[in-house]
Amino acid sequence: MMLAEIGLPPGVEVDKESIKRDDGAYGISSYEILPDRLIVYFWAYKNATTFKFKFRPKYKMKAKSASSQVYNYYNPEESATVAPSLFVIK
Repeated sequence: MMLAEIGLPPGVEVDKESIKRDDGAYGISSYEILPDRLIVYFWAYKNATTFKFKFRPKYKMKAKSASSQVYNYYNPEESATVAPSLFVIK
């Protein structure tokens, strides 16, 4: 089991339907939406796993997301981290 913690910028609304459409297609078991991140639980396959989702900003902003990380649930030392991304919404 793998976990992906995807950092979100402040004040966005995640489109749950975009996640549900992909649910199961990529081995996604479940997900949690938190104010600063989307946590996705999925089974890793030998090939690369691709995951897409949509979110909408609630207001104009210039802000960074939280950092993102993917790791093995049973062996958290096996991980990769991505630095925060800058979002500019006009």
